[in-house]
Amino acid sequence: METNDVLAPATPFKPRGVALAGNRVWIGTEIGAYSYNPKLSSWRVYTHNDGLISDFITDIVAIGDYIWLGTNIGLTRVKWKNLY
Repeated sequence: METNDVLAPATPFKPRGVALAGNRVWIGTEIGAYSYNPKLSSWRVYTHNDGLISDFITDIVAIGDYIWLGTNIGLTRVKWKNLY
């Protein structure tokens, strides 16, 4: 595998928004917010179990230290630097 190759998340998803914050790519989906960490070449999904108001993301925006997630039932603001 080339070092520039990126593996997709194991679970199929429908992107509903993309944002860049720090060195990470964030993708909103109908099943949570996916974050790609290029240092580890890995994906992590954040859901209501991690504090999101809903897993159904309708849009995603990065502003400063925060990721704003529009969902089907309201907004969630997450400080992306604090996420594991």
